[in-house]
Amino acid sequence: MGRKVIVTDPEREYQELCKYYDGNWIDAGDASIGKINPLQILDNNFIDELENTNSSPLSNHLRFLEQWFKTLYPDFNGREINLLTKYLKLLYHQFKITNNSDINKINNNDFPIMNDFYYLLEKEYKNNKNQLLKEFMDLIATDFLNDGKYQALWNGHTTIKFNNNFIVYDVYNLFDLDDKKTNAAQLILMLNIIKKEIKENRFKDNNQIVIIVDEAHLAIDKDNPAALNFMYQMTKRIRKYNGALVVATQNIADFVENETIFKKTTAIINNSQYSFIMGLKPNDLEKVINLYKSYGRLTSVEQDYIARSVKGQGLFFVSGFERYRIEIQANKKEKAGFGKKDN
Repeated sequence: MGRKVIVTDPEREYQELCKYYDGNWIDAGDASIGKINPLQILDNNFIDELENTNSSPLSNHLRFLEQWFKTLYPDFNGREINLLTKYLKLLYHQFKITNNSDINKINNNDFPIMNDFYYLLEKEYKNNKNQLLKEFMDLIATDFLNDGKYQALWNGHTTIKFNNNFIVYDVYNLFDLDDKKTNAAQLILMLNIIKKEIKENRFKDNNQIVIIVDEAHLAIDKDNPAALNFMYQMTKRIRKYNGALVVATQNIADFVENETIFKKTTAIINNSQYSFIMGLKPNDLEKVINLYKSYGRLTSVEQDYIARSVKGQGLFFVSGFERYRIEIQANKKEKAGFGKKDN
């Protein structure tokens, strides 16, 4: 009770639960309920706080925007990124935002949006007939203005509110877009704002926070590792922020897709305080056996139990060598929360 819970929900399975507990449901796929402004600078740099160094919010965010624009436009070269960063920095300076600004004292509506960026590029082009500048101007106008494909998602001030202890990011429409670039770019923004909430929550009276990444395999992409990196970093850090991270998946194959992903997913397991394995098909069980080799290994008896487990049964790990067979039975209230009848 009393904890703040933030869920990423790719299968729209938490909508009923969110309603049941009067939570805040956010459709991250079309921004109809909750928009994230990519040009808003967030105070979410964990390193600054842990090492007690001076923060450089603008510089940090410019680096973040380099990654974000490269996700949307992977063909951007170094020269294009440098020019983009130059004019983004000029935009922030026009809004009197620098590395010395107290970001937490700037309201959402006082940050620039893509409209402002376009007007800046237009003005600069009139003074400097740079062809690359003209291309940027046309790109922003086409994609972010005039009913462009990104206007609804990313041209506007941030409207997401965290004044609720139960928040569900519904990413069903996002993953249904079949557009990996848009998917990855919105996911990066979403995780960025969750990091801000984790950091801020540490200093609140009600300071326990739980992040649930459901169907985590859907967020793992070898070409866009932002979600995997987020989970990897959070398993190492979130306990210092009075928080917990829950990573759930039913498709273990994506956790072992290549050596880089395998190393990070293994590290996620090794850094986890608790772990729970439910019934698996033989092919998936083999992959789990590999993942748990450095976490005490699975005995032949445990492997057999997992293979034969039915709904609700599983193997619960308290540590690498302390395991229990358990069976979960939902009570009436828990079933009601998910909109299920008592059967």
